[in-house]
Amino acid sequence: ALERRAFFTGVNVRWNLFDTIIVTFQLFEALQIHNMKNTTFMRMIRIARIIRTARALRTLKDLRILRLIMAPDVWQPLLWGVGLLLVVLYLFAVIITTVVMDYVGKDPTGKLFELYGSVGRTKYTLFMAVSGGDAWRKLVQPLEVISVWSRWVFLAFVVIFLFGVMNTVSA
Repeated sequence: ALERRAFFTGVNVRWNLFDTIIVTFQLFEALQIHNMKNTTFMRMIRIARIIRTARALRTLKDLRILRLIMAPDVWQPLLWGVGLLLVVLYLFAVIITTVVMDYVGKDPTGKLFELYGSVGRTKYTLFMAVSGGDAWRKLVQPLEVISVWSRWVFLAFVVIFLFGVMNTVSA
C-alpha cells in the first residue's frame, strides 16, 4: 500500500513478490485451507519464511551502535570496574566479619550473627546496603552494639563504595 505500483515494478520487486507468496502460504496454513498431502512442499515454504526473516538481518550492518557495544574494547573497563567493586566489598567483609566473630565468640545467635556471621553473609549484607536491597540504617544497627568504630567502618564502606568506587567506574 505504501509503494502502490512500485511494489510490483520497483527496485525490490523480487523481494516483494517473495514476501507476497510467503504471506499467502502462511494464510493458507493458518486458515487450514490447504489439504495437501505433500508435506515437503510445506517444509520448503517454512524454510522460505526463515530466509525472509534472515533478510531482516541485512539491516543490522547499519546498526553501528550495537556493534560498538559488542566490541571487546568496551567490555574490558567494565570487567576491571566490577573487579574493583568485588575487591573493596571483600576487604570490608573480612574486616567486619572478623570484628563480629571476635565479639560474638561463644554465642553465635541473634541478628548480628545472622547478618555478619560469615564472610559470605557479610558480603551479601554489604551488597544489600549499597544496592538498595535493604536500608543501610537498619543493617548498621546490630554493629552499633559492638562499638562505635564498627559503625564507622560500615559507614566508611558505604561512602567509599558509593562515592569513590562507583564514580570511578562510571567515569
